[in-house]
Amino acid sequence: MKKTFILLACLAINIIVFAQHLELKTQPQIWLRADKAGNSNNTWKDISGNNLHAFTTANQLLPDTTLFNFNRAFQMDSLSKPFNISYKSKATENLTVLTVYRAISPQEELGIWRIKLDNTKDASLTTKIMKSVSTKLKYTDSTFTKAIINTSMQKWKDMHIDTLNSFITLGGTDSLNYKGKLAEFLLFRNVLKGKELQKVHTYLALKYGITLFQSDYVNSIDSIIWNYQQNINYSKKIAGIGKDTLLSINQKQSSANGGEDILTIGATTIAKTNIQNQYPINQGDFLIWSSNGAELTKKGIDTTPDLISNIPYKKWLMNVKGNTANTIPTQMILDVSKFDSVGRCVLLINRDANENFPSFSTEIYQSDSTDTNHKVYFSNINWDTDNSGKDIFTFLLGNKLTLLATSADQPPLSNNPVNYSAKLDVMTGTPPFIFNLTPDSLPNNITTWSSSDSLQYLYNLSPGVYTAKVTDIKGAKDTKKFKILQNKSMNLENSISHSGSNITFTENKYSVYPNPANRDFTIEIQLINKSNIRLKYRDSQGRLITEKTLSGSNYYFLNESIKQPGNYFIEIATNEETKIVKLIIN
Repeated sequence: MKKTFILLACLAINIIVFAQHLELKTQPQIWLRADKAGNSNNTWKDISGNNLHAFTTANQLLPDTTLFNFNRAFQMDSLSKPFNISYKSKATENLTVLTVYRAISPQEELGIWRIKLDNTKDASLTTKIMKSVSTKLKYTDSTFTKAIINTSMQKWKDMHIDTLNSFITLGGTDSLNYKGKLAEFLLFRNVLKGKELQKVHTYLALKYGITLFQSDYVNSIDSIIWNYQQNINYSKKIAGIGKDTLLSINQKQSSANGGEDILTIGATTIAKTNIQNQYPINQGDFLIWSSNGAELTKKGIDTTPDLISNIPYKKWLMNVKGNTANTIPTQMILDVSKFDSVGRCVLLINRDANENFPSFSTEIYQSDSTDTNHKVYFSNINWDTDNSGKDIFTFLLGNKLTLLATSADQPPLSNNPVNYSAKLDVMTGTPPFIFNLTPDSLPNNITTWSSSDSLQYLYNLSPGVYTAKVTDIKGAKDTKKFKILQNKSMNLENSISHSGSNITFTENKYSVYPNPANRDFTIEIQLINKSNIRLKYRDSQGRLITEKTLSGSNYYFLNESIKQPGNYFIEIATNEETKIVKLIIN
């Protein structure tokens, strides 16, 4: 009898897998998801509908569970035995086998799965060797302990099968146990390729925070939601949140490296598990971020006034897809526990995707808090506010003197209401500080003052470009430019107020400016109490153009745009009142 065998292995620290009823031509013959394992004590339920469940050996209890990028996975140890699946192989097979796992022992060879055909023939995968019925391939000398999506494609023809002794073991082989996380296992009775394989890869990559290797991310309608060639310089540590029900994707929070990267981003507030995050991401919306692979603690030094100084080499690209993805409020957590001399930490976002971070176009966000585990929190961050599809961001760790200059026309450095013209914020340095402020239109009109406070509020500045300088007592210095778009006069006694005073207001304030506008305009809302807001844009006939809802703050700053000239009405509704502002677009 003629026998042929072809083995294709695609093993990477970054690739693969799939979902319940995926938008594919072929559905899996076996589909085991730890997050859909069922309630049995010894059975891992097959959700493919073929009832090829996985059973623990000798009715042993299921392994303990753990989290794999906020999703449930099994945690197997030296006492865990492999699962058995009553799968009867055919004499001729075309198989695609996908497994998501993370081993914990780099020294040992660990068994992943084994497909037994009879007493002498089998195919198997370990953390070092891929084996077919006639071929053995050693693909690495050591066990990877990173999160892995593994794809093995096997094909044989006219093979003798002992149907009484044919089955699959998972989480081990005949001689090797497995130790580590085990999350999903899929077996297809055909060779997946092209867009079909890319869809499966996208599902698993986003779910488990695993970076695909030189591959696009594709949704259920064959559209590319993350393009490798376009983002080749930012193709490391890819993770994302989003929803595509046809691919079983509903990831609310994520972190690269299988959930263990230094950066975690989630919709609204990050919960303990993905399923506990109740924010309703809309169908087709995705936020996918990736880094350039550099180190966050290594910094370039640029004293050019137009660029923010001491920007770290490590940067991230946020790729935004979907009609309402830019309305998703996100929380970010940066783990700085492994860094020395971090100091303060701020988030920098450049909406033009300019990795040089010019002062004028970079938004600066102060952290909300830092917990005892040295994790820094940022809340209510929205992406792609200019509808360009991309933002570049990084974190400025305050271990070098850096002057940040923020006008009140930009997002604030903190959650406090903005009632100043500009704010100067000195990262580290040794007080007292000497500040200089010069209007570029009047270079001889220099204001100088000294203060021990690193945070300075500036009031009653006229529109224009200003140059601010700071020098600390040790001679460290920095210079930055900022622009005032309109006068933020508060009728205060002094034009310059040093940090430390508490500023309050007694009524809610709603501003839309400039008005009239040439397409682009700003909505600024200051509320006495925190409240959700609902915005509705209507044309002169009262017809609804668009609407959005934001939550969790008493200050909102939105850069908006309407392309078509005309008269419009903006309805701003809080929990307590509704205001309508007329806007003219020239």
